[in-house]
Amino acid sequence: MTKEVTIDLVKKSSAERMMKSHRARKRRREAREMKTERAERYYSNMKQLRQKYRKLRLRHHDDLV
Repeated sequence: MTKEVTIDLVKKSSAERMMKSHRARKRRREAREMKTERAERYYSNMKQLRQKYRKLRLRHHDDLV
């Protein structure tokens, strides 16, 4: 192999490696965002249910809690 061909191969492999790394970072970021979004929705929903059940308890005046 000539020196020029070797340099081209190194550049190509480093470019491929950089692209793979970029894609992996993007996938990890998207997964992290989905995870946090899901957790936020879960806690938001639980807060609404707590308010709903508190409202029902107050309406019924039950001492069974």
